[in-house]
Amino acid sequence: MFAGLFVPVWWVWRGFAWYASGFGTGDRMTQAALCLGMVGVAALASGVDGAAHGDSDVFVASYASLLVILAALYARGALRQRGARRLAAMQVAGYGIGATLWLASLGLDEDLRPVVWTAAMLLLIAVPVALLRQPAHAFRAEHIADRYGVFTIIVLGDRSS
Repeated sequence: MFAGLFVPVWWVWRGFAWYASGFGTGDRMTQAALCLGMVGVAALASGVDGAAHGDSDVFVASYASLLVILAALYARGALRQRGARRLAAMQVAGYGIGATLWLASLGLDEDLRPVVWTAAMLLLIAVPVALLRQPAHAFRAEHIADRYGVFTIIVLGDRSS
């Protein structure tokens, strides 16, 4: 159960980290979207307990909303960075379809929802894997390494002291 709920949380975090590395501009629109994303993450966190105990509506709706925010951010990135347009467009499609699948799961019984979530997560994971073959990468490796380090410290704690 833990992994089934942790993977989506981690995946949306990595989506925002990779977006910030490749397309984040720090302008007001990006800042507003990231603040909205923080509200979505708070809602997502508040829905974890319900999702673990058979009431996943809040978890699903907040997760889908975060995917929509990511799709919108990447759509904006596609318009602003001509050289990374294909990469961003694939992210838009992946996040958009992923959000649709997560929302569609709300129409199913609780015990069937994880099947749709699994399919959605496989799609969401497949997009960046497919993008590895892209000749143009919009991301800064040092920024990504730093973000993953911070995430590890948040999840596991700092054991260096």
